[in-house]
Amino acid sequence: MKRTLILLSFTLLCKSIFAQTIILPGDKKINPNLIHQGNFSMVYYHSDVTQVTDLGTYDVDVQIKEGKFNLNTFRKTKYYEEKNIIIADANSFKALHRTTNILDDGKTSEFVIGNGEFTNTKTGKKTNYDTKLTEQYFDYHIYPYVLSALPLKLGNENYVIPTISVDDKNSVTTDEVIVLETKSDQFTSQLTGQHMCWKVTVYHKNTKKYLNYYIDKNNRRIRKIEHLFKGKILGFLDKEKDINLFKTSFDEQAIRKMMNDGESIITGEAFARDDRSGKDNKLIKIDILNVNKKQFAPKGTKVLLMPYTEYYKEWFELNKNQAKVKGAKPIPLPKEAASQVKISEIYDDKGHFEFSNLMNGEYLLFTSFNYEDFFSKREVTGKADVYVNGSYQGTEVYTDMFGYTQQGNANFYKFVTIQKNGEKIDVKLKR
Repeated sequence: MKRTLILLSFTLLCKSIFAQTIILPGDKKINPNLIHQGNFSMVYYHSDVTQVTDLGTYDVDVQIKEGKFNLNTFRKTKYYEEKNIIIADANSFKALHRTTNILDDGKTSEFVIGNGEFTNTKTGKKTNYDTKLTEQYFDYHIYPYVLSALPLKLGNENYVIPTISVDDKNSVTTDEVIVLETKSDQFTSQLTGQHMCWKVTVYHKNTKKYLNYYIDKNNRRIRKIEHLFKGKILGFLDKEKDINLFKTSFDEQAIRKMMNDGESIITGEAFARDDRSGKDNKLIKIDILNVNKKQFAPKGTKVLLMPYTEYYKEWFELNKNQAKVKGAKPIPLPKEAASQVKISEIYDDKGHFEFSNLMNGEYLLFTSFNYEDFFSKREVTGKADVYVNGSYQGTEVYTDMFGYTQQGNANFYKFVTIQKNGEKIDVKLKR
């Protein structure tokens, strides 16, 4: 894998030597309107051949207002934290100011860039620099957004983006980010499914780093970043925490009242009913005897009750639609809504459960459990031809009874409506 990566990188690097377009602050190719603004959160992770390990989080806030490009970043791991506040001109992306705060092993360093000097506020050390550097280079933290704001297409010219960075020791580093390749790819979100992206492979000339940026073709949102090194990946994944799929607002006070301030009761039993005539039956359908008619939910099985208000209805429908989206996973209830779901347990061997203190309204009951299905079946064990005085009289069939066990799984829900406060409803929660 390592050799393949090196050969691929060398091939792409050779191609990039030709037809390079250097992008400087103020370049007209940069379209600020393409930059995806908002507050985003990404997973910071490490991946090798065997496993993926979460290292922390990377939160980003991108805003363009009053002629300024404002970028705030916060990377947090178990042992390290770094905050950056970067301000640039919204038209040219020329760096105007940057404050960095680093917490590493309990030690904090902060340095400010602006007005022709780097200042380390911890040590007081100041380093002068040529202000013309801001016209020749982009701040290192800004360049990914400059990249996302450029014209991107398959087989586009190879851009070169000069960058500048400074560390907590006032050490200045310049680099050239070279776009090696741009091609179509997909990013699969567990929340919103598949997104068509531009996969932009870049090479950092001085630090010799290779990165892949997955930039959404639809809205230029940076979906994923991969740093390739030694056959491994250090990367960032879009968590989409900013995306709110709900149109209905959640009224926590009203829901809490509905679930706790009433006098109504819901009781019932949960069980699976065997049906061997169904199309999914893989058993022989003849001579089946002694089938357990009810497979009760085992004692201790959880039964969930949620208020089926407009908010929860929307969640229910969202998940029905989510099941149709390739690559998407179920949408969890937000914490404030999930906290209002009541949970009861089956308290005997007959699948009984109960809920109390409910007000009138519509509710959704849900349970899931595994069970063992016991049944017996008569099977043919042998045959024998019967002869009397040498004359064939027929064939005698020998049978016997055999017992079997089959594993089953029950997942089902039921809608229950309480018409008036104080009502008692008994339900059969069954498949």
